[in-house]
This record gives sequence, C-alpha cells and structure tokens, in this order.
Amino acid sequence: MSPILTSIRSLLPDDDLRSQMAARTAYRVPADGTIDPAAIVTLETIEQGLARGVIPVDELRVFGAYSQLDLERVGVVKGKALRPLALRGLARQGGTVVVNNAQRLTPELWDLACAAERWLGTGVTLAAVISFGQSGIELHYDSADLIIVHLNGSKTWSFFGPAIADSAKRFTNHHRDPPTEITGEVTMRPGDLLYVPSGLFHRCTPGDWSLHLGIIVSYPSAAGFANYAAELVNDEARAGAPLPGFLGEEAVAAELEAVKARMIAQIAAIDPMAWYAEHQARRARIQSLDLSPGAPTAEGMATLNVTIGPASNGDMLSAAHAALVATPAVQAVVAALREKPLAVAALPGLLGSDYSVEAVAAALAKLADAGLVRIDTV
Repeated sequence: MSPILTSIRSLLPDDDLRSQMAARTAYRVPADGTIDPAAIVTLETIEQGLARGVIPVDELRVFGAYSQLDLERVGVVKGKALRPLALRGLARQGGTVVVNNAQRLTPELWDLACAAERWLGTGVTLAAVISFGQSGIELHYDSADLIIVHLNGSKTWSFFGPAIADSAKRFTNHHRDPPTEITGEVTMRPGDLLYVPSGLFHRCTPGDWSLHLGIIVSYPSAAGFANYAAELVNDEARAGAPLPGFLGEEAVAAELEAVKARMIAQIAAIDPMAWYAEHQARRARIQSLDLSPGAPTAEGMATLNVTIGPASNGDMLSAAHAALVATPAVQAVVAALREKPLAVAALPGLLGSDYSVEAVAAALAKLADAGLVRIDTV
C-alpha cells in the first residue's frame, strides 16, 4: 500500500467517497494533520523533473488569460526540448501550469497511482497543477472524477450547477452553453482533500500561488458498451445485407424487419457485466520507463532505476519500481518504451531469442522476491 494513499484514505473514508460519487456532488475534507503535503511532491521536485525530461513536453500545458499557450511560440519549448528557465519566467507572470502524468516524477507517486488503481478499480493518472497569481483556465468540467490533494497556498473552487449526465463527452467551448450561477464554493488549503465529480462545471481562483495534486479517475463509459454492442449486432445480425429497392418496398421492409428482429435478439443476449469485466481485465500495461543513472554494480555495469507506469489499457504488465542492470537487451526495451507502450508479449523479441514470455515473467518474479520490483497484476 502506498503511504500517501493510506493517509488519503484515512482522511477520506471509503463510505464517504462512495456516497459522494453516487450523489455526484463536490465534497471537501479539511486537513487534520494526517496528510503531509511536503512528503507528496513539491514545486522544486516538479521543476527538477521537468528539467531532467522526466515528463515529456507534450504532457505539459500552460494556460494564461483563459487560453492554452503555444509553448513553441512563447519560447518555452524549442523542438522537443523544454527550456525550464523560460517556463519558470512565463509561469510566474501569472497563469496555470498543468503537468499531466505526474506519476512519472517520483517512485512514490508511481506507487500512489498503482495503489489508487487497485483501490478504485479503474484507470488512474496523476496531474500536478501550479497556479501563480491568477487562474489561466476558463470555466469547464472534466470528463474524469478528480480527487484533489492541496499542497501549497490556497485556491478557491467555484462550482456551477449540478454535474451533467453525459460527462464522458469532453468539454469544448462550442457544444453547450455553460451555466452562469455559482452553486457552491470551497477554499482549499494545504492538507485539504476535495472530490469533484466528472461533469461538474468549475473555475479555480488561487490566492497567490498554489499547488495541488489531482488523482484523475477515469471510467469506462456507457458509450463504450454501446459501441461494443453495435459491433456485435452488426456482425451477428447481418446488418450489412443489401436493400435493393428494385425488388419493391415490401421486400425491403421484410428484410429490414428481419434484421431488426435479429438485432433485438442479439442485444437481449449481451451480458453487460461480461463486457465490463473484459474491459477491466485489459487495463494492465507497461506505460513508460523513466531512467536515472544508478551506482555501478560490483561487475562494473551501470544500474538503471526503472519506473514502470500504472495500469492502463491492453493485456499488459504493470509494475511500480525496479533496479535493473543496463544490459544491451534492457536498453533495447527502454528505447522501445520511450516510443510507445509495450506489450509483455513483445519482450522476448527485444530481449533475445533465448527468452520466452514465461522466462521473462519468471525473471520479473525473482526481481520481486528480491524486493527490486513490485508487480501489480490489476
């Protein structure tokens, strides 16, 4: 269990969170000393991680005057390289910096993300949000639930109206008129927790500068089930059958009624929870590796500190933290993972012909037994 998550759950009991999730209402829990903000993540740690390239530049968002800034145009990014001093100077002029996939910053945050996935039974990522003097983000809602851990400064959250039902649809400026009446406000201070349901419009106003960590809780949506059902129906109900009008309306109507009957029968036969279970079983995945040089081994080979991401999508493996000898084969895996997520089944090809999936799994199990890696089979 992640110590950070233990402190969060102590302040936010499961029954309380479950009740607010069901009601889909915002819920603030004031600090009681349980959570130590400095032990979670600091602005210095975030800036150091960005400088080292732990977070790819495409995971970074900077907002000012209620619009997202083009980081190339304002000189914060050149090519694919971040210019940390330029980012620091720009951010402190007033605005908001959002660091997505912040679990990559430290092993402790990776542990938090992995443990939160097991706790909540769904996909989790982390985001660090830093605001200087004013909020740069307009009124909006998120398509995922948020559990906010406030770390520094203060920030007032203003909520507008009840949470919308179809919150899986991403908010844009064009697809709906946002509400204008404030229906609730809370001011967050270090150590406070806040639950914000998906679909709840909100705007944030920092007191001076503020930092919070967001646990972003993503769910499968009913639309995903509908797409799954539609694919089955199309395949099984012969929905691709032609409808030649030359045969007459009666023939077309008869064929359509036959297709309709087959579709209804297929829909009635679908087990929704079987779809849900299959979806959840596909979440385990190696998401990325973040490397920093370690001490040489007794044999003189370098050791890499390896961080492997929390579960996501696909039949893949998830682990938290490991130390591995940087053999050429391991470096090949690292290079591949920097490009994209990697299925466990792809490891043998990268590690060499002498390896099998079973051998790789056995090697990882030995690492786990030695305490060098924690493997989460979500």
